[in-house]
Amino acid sequence: MSEAEPGGPERRILVVDDDQACRELARDFLRLEGFAVEEAEDGLAAIRAFTAHRPHLVLLDMCMPRMDGFETCRRVRALPGGAHVPVVVTTGLEDMDSIRLAYEAGATDFITKPMNLEILGHRVRYMLRASDAVLALRRNEKRLAAAQRIARFGHFEREVSSAEERWSREMFRIIGADPTVTEPAWPALVERIHPDERAAVSRAMEEAVREGRPFALDVRAGYSDGAWRHFHVQGEPVLGPTGLPSVSPGPCRTSRTASSPRSGSVSSPTTTASRSSRTGSSSSRG
Repeated sequence: MSEAEPGGPERRILVVDDDQACRELARDFLRLEGFAVEEAEDGLAAIRAFTAHRPHLVLLDMCMPRMDGFETCRRVRALPGGAHVPVVVTTGLEDMDSIRLAYEAGATDFITKPMNLEILGHRVRYMLRASDAVLALRRNEKRLAAAQRIARFGHFEREVSSAEERWSREMFRIIGADPTVTEPAWPALVERIHPDERAAVSRAMEEAVREGRPFALDVRAGYSDGAWRHFHVQGEPVLGPTGLPSVSPGPCRTSRTASSPRSGSVSSPTTTASRSSRTGSSSSRG
């Protein structure tokens, strides 16, 4: 689906309902509200209309002949561009089972019948704003990943309380780890550090969390080819709502191989000088 830029001009809504009166009521109201509207009388027509018109939101009735709303929702989600488009289902006031099944089929939200048109307008605008926010986030994540790849800079976050970690894709590449095999975990990083320097790195991380101050050091890390590379490791704790450190993201970059814990990131080896990036989080970023 060609996704419109957030705040872009015309938004297209696909209204799917076998009841012509309900469909036309929703269509006329949404057009008055400034939306472009396409119609479909059942699920099969909805699939064709979605493919042809690439709507920004689908208003979908659950009870229809030939293909009901549940199957239609599942099929929309499987279409190109259909994974993230908001799907708002319409159903009877007491039909809680249908609402549950609709969510399981991939619905984003629901509105009860008979529809309150004013509420429908607010609901549609809210869902489009939420969709814009998700789209902008995905775009920013792609830009960040591209920037990290170019700079050979990786990022990881570590929750101090739970030890849960999140690594960027570049983080795995930089340390020579296969993301399908290696779990993102602090031990997986420590085991690559030269034995003479592991204690210093662990001590620096612990002190950063305990004392709430940043740290930076250069360490050697081993790769599967047997070579030792130099990483610059830099970290900075971020305080949580309680005032205590809670997460430790860390970035790493390299020169021959440089790693920098900070806000969760790492960068890949280059040549002998190390580069750094910061880590921030309420636990300890490294």
